[in-house]
Amino acid sequence: MFPQLFNTVAGKNRRVREFAGTDGWRWHSILQEFTAHSTADQDSILALKDLVSTFNLSARGDEARWRWCNSGIFTVKSLYNFIQKGGVTETRFLLLWKNKLPLKVKIFGWLVLLKKVLTRDNLAKRGWSGVDTCSLCLDEAETIEHLFMNCYVTRALLGCLLPNKGFLRACMSIDSLWNMCCGKRGVVGRKESAKVAAVWWVIWLERNRRTFDNKKLSIRQLLADIRSLSSM
Repeated sequence: MFPQLFNTVAGKNRRVREFAGTDGWRWHSILQEFTAHSTADQDSILALKDLVSTFNLSARGDEARWRWCNSGIFTVKSLYNFIQKGGVTETRFLLLWKNKLPLKVKIFGWLVLLKKVLTRDNLAKRGWSGVDTCSLCLDEAETIEHLFMNCYVTRALLGCLLPNKGFLRACMSIDSLWNMCCGKRGVVGRKESAKVAAVWWVIWLERNRRTFDNKKLSIRQLLADIRSLSSM
């Protein structure tokens, strides 16, 4: 994970506690003299910050736990079940599949989380050449992260639908947004994840409408479509 960052920084064997304080993570010490020379480097730094921001450190000592048992204690049965199921089950998709959204919306949300949707950056990797500007904001390049998270149209829709505006402002990636939904239990988590998946679906339809039909819907119309989907 983040091989470019790992290969560049020194002090790879230092302890976590050396990089964390009461005021949070000491990013200057973590990254040291690393300089982002490309968009990929910047994305890696943002993704790393998103990832570690979900961890809460304490003064307690570390302890070994077997993650495949609720008790944290190793059992042969739990290892057997792990092997029989083919390894690790990807739990972040469970919230998506449990929703009462139309199947096509669930599948599309799954593709967004896998970063497999054919946005212009993914098309370019397959040899496509053309204008890479986002059809919604007409400003930034259309990448999967931009279209489904950082475009101002997408953020406007999410801001109207999700209650935690402070956390939403801090979210800079698809994964951090979805992790926020997965961190909420029960009905709240299901409702918010349904809204996010519905936003992604409606954004994709609007993107195609503007790209291929030269037509567009208002924010109010898009919100109505999203609410109709997520309330099913």
